[in-house]
Amino acid sequence: MASFVTCVHVHTGSGGMGLAQMVGGCAAAVQLAKDVNAVRQGGAGGVPIDVIDIGGGLPVTWGRVNQSPSFEDYAAGIREKVPELFDASVFRRVITEMGAAMNCKFAWLGSVVEVTKPRDGGQIAMIHAGSDIFMRQCYASEMRKGHPIRCYDARGARKVQGVTSVDIAGPLCFAGDIVSPNTELPSLEVSDIVVLEEAGGNCLSMATSHCSRRRPPVYGYRMSGDDGAAADGFGVADGFTFELISAGQSYDQTLSVWN
Repeated sequence: MASFVTCVHVHTGSGGMGLAQMVGGCAAAVQLAKDVNAVRQGGAGGVPIDVIDIGGGLPVTWGRVNQSPSFEDYAAGIREKVPELFDASVFRRVITEMGAAMNCKFAWLGSVVEVTKPRDGGQIAMIHAGSDIFMRQCYASEMRKGHPIRCYDARGARKVQGVTSVDIAGPLCFAGDIVSPNTELPSLEVSDIVVLEEAGGNCLSMATSHCSRRRPPVYGYRMSGDDGAAADGFGVADGFTFELISAGQSYDQTLSVWN
């Protein structure tokens, strides 16, 4: 290893490994760093490795509220098997990259139903987001479980009756643009609202411009807990406040790639 290297970076999991295997990966990275440091201190020269990046990979518990294994479970396993990662005298910095487990479950995408049509045994409902946003779900659905889906009518009332088999399709011009195939949902109509949950990771961050699709705006929101709260910028007084995080793309921005 080059004498100027001061960090060992590994990706100890990718959503498909158990807790023991992930902790074992951390232990292997730490042992490598300790072995290299011993050689350098023994006369080979070079600065010590004082940063460890254990990557991410904590499996996402799809469709359930509680994360399992939890961040606390992972930390406890590391503390037991690799206590050096909690000792500032051994490593100056320890970095984690818990992308999916931290983000996937904490966002949702809502879209109006633009078109419906019958199919054998059910219906197809086309929304305004397909494989341009849900690339992983459309192209590599084996990598994650399906998005939990809620359906509402055009006035925002929850739909639960008239369950049938529904293909939630996107707007792109190919037959594989199916976000959620053969899903048991209430029968949908034009102008209904479909909400796909667990859309906080590997969705917008992987978005494509196929068919010159625009990126949608992104809003953050919080509940104030004040029943007498004033109306927000949208004229709604329900105790929620919304903040624009990203304005999305304008038509000009989207088409500028062809200039």
